[in-house]
Amino acid sequence: MSTVILSHPSCLKHEPGPGHPEKPERLEKVLAALHRYDIRQSPTADPDQITRAHDPRYVARVIGNAPQSGLFS
Repeated sequence: MSTVILSHPSCLKHEPGPGHPEKPERLEKVLAALHRYDIRQSPTADPDQITRAHDPRYVARVIGNAPQSGLFS
């Protein structure tokens, strides 16, 4: 059996703020520790795929609040 890890370079741009445990440095260390596995870039999901795991109203709200370009803070 093999293990595939899906990640995306944009995850390293996620900055939730000071003191939050989810930060780029943590992800870098996790991926480095998992280097022996097959790490692949995850594809972009479309809204139909995302709503398999999340409420469609929530997905619509997130998409509606996302900037057309650049980063959102």
